[in-house]
Amino acid sequence: LSGLSEIPESEELVQQATGLREIVNYEIHALVRELQSSLRFYQSQPGSLPIATVLLSGALADLLGFADELRTQLGIPLEVVDPFVRANLRDNATRPPRPSELTAAIGLGIED
Repeated sequence: LSGLSEIPESEELVQQATGLREIVNYEIHALVRELQSSLRFYQSQPGSLPIATVLLSGALADLLGFADELRTQLGIPLEVVDPFVRANLRDNATRPPRPSELTAAIGLGIED
């Protein structure tokens, strides 16, 4: 238990959290720029359709505040994909805490 003396003071924790928040915000801004660039490219193509909604799936989709931040920065409707919408679950089945992580696996298992 000698590591307990290495626990940072609360001011240091605040500084670390602030630094982490800045890193996350920087990466979100980079992602938004890439998404906006891709959306602009798509819309510049002949015959492209208007973009009504962006669908978000994957591990980060369930991260608290992530979808809201993307929605705000993109300025267009954004929905988090619920992979269980078309899945037939047994009555006693429980949904996982972060269902978006399973979007690809569930999609591969759905037969049309």
